[in-house]
Amino acid sequence: MLNAIFVFDMDGTLLSRRTVDVLCTLFNLNERLKLIDKVSLTLPAYRIEEMIAKLFKGKNVNDMLSAFDSIPLNDGVEEFISKVRAHGCATAIATDSYTFLAKKLASRLKIDFVYGLDVKIRDNIFSGKILSEYKCLEISLCRRYYVCKLWFIRELKKKHVCPIVSIGDGESDYCMSTGADYPIAVNAKSEKLKEVCKLNVKSFKDLLKFDINTFISR
Repeated sequence: MLNAIFVFDMDGTLLSRRTVDVLCTLFNLNERLKLIDKVSLTLPAYRIEEMIAKLFKGKNVNDMLSAFDSIPLNDGVEEFISKVRAHGCATAIATDSYTFLAKKLASRLKIDFVYGLDVKIRDNIFSGKILSEYKCLEISLCRRYYVCKLWFIRELKKKHVCPIVSIGDGESDYCMSTGADYPIAVNAKSEKLKEVCKLNVKSFKDLLKFDINTFISR
């Protein structure tokens, strides 16, 4: 039986940069991304996800993977995951970035579960089409993402019947934080995320100072 599952956001939490920023720099799409960012707060998040996916239509997946691999981890990530694993806990990535990228990082970090945004890929070319089913539970203050991290946490709880610790930094992590047994914000960029979390720290180096049992005591 697992002692707990630690669910990590990817961009900005495990990784030091947003994947979309790195990919747009690679493909010279920064100006088009800025236009999308300008309207991002006026539309549901799933519409923004559709617009961003279309930016990468026709791009080679190997190029995307190479750029993704160049993004540094945040300091302390690998040490913290090792500490979590040593305490008999599983790990998961929940991200509104693309599943095929998240799986690459999961393999590198030996993450147990991955939930992300599925897209159509044909002959190693990114189609720009999202395949994920819209699962958003549409709780209060949610911006309505394709990837519902709260739904994912509830599914993990059903299957594994253990405490869930969520670790995130941004707006898309708010919903999963409301459903976690111990929500943590790392270098939070969202005030509403800070308000719902039991612990707010600046970095994984700070998290390493805590006994894991602090987060998983039943």
